[in-house]
Amino acid sequence: MQSIESLIEDAFERRNELTQAEIETHLRPAVEQVINLLESGERRVAEPDGKGGWTVNQWIKKAVLLYFRINGNQVVDGGPALAFDKVPLRFAHGNDAELQGLGARVVPGALVRRGAHVAKDAVLMPYGAGWPGADVRLQAQAGRWVGIGEGSGRLRARPVEVAAGGRGPSARPRTATLWLPAEGGGLGDGPVETAPLAPVIDLAG
Repeated sequence: MQSIESLIEDAFERRNELTQAEIETHLRPAVEQVINLLESGERRVAEPDGKGGWTVNQWIKKAVLLYFRINGNQVVDGGPALAFDKVPLRFAHGNDAELQGLGARVVPGALVRRGAHVAKDAVLMPYGAGWPGADVRLQAQAGRWVGIGEGSGRLRARPVEVAAGGRGPSARPRTATLWLPAEGGGLGDGPVETAPLAPVIDLAG
């Protein structure tokens, strides 16, 4: 039986020649299996190599690219409004058992897309949300993702400019640049480094 890795590699090389029957019979189940592995945390597109660098799992990256190729846009739940996209929300049809097993807290307004891993004890917050009546307000004003090098296809960290303000002792606005996540996890601060852009692989053909 062909392994899932070799199936993905072969399908990616022949992506312009795939038939619909082949996609539905073999490729789609394999790609969905990879997405499930990413969600569970069993697999990553890139992971530490133990020497201070990163190793990219190319076949996982190719599976993600194939996911976008074999799925068309459709109306999906977009939180506050419907969306027309290829990737649905992960918890659009969730239930108590699923979320209890996840071991994370999902605050109203927080959105997670299919394929994203959510670690145990994580607290998912809506991006840029304001909390009426709060003594302190945090707002992410600007940010960008930084990769791990040319052609990596993996987003490593995000420097975000955060503004804090509020009432009373917190009335004076303050800003800071934070790394999400910092090296080793958690929060960190420091200058924003420049990272090379990864080349684009043409999947339109």
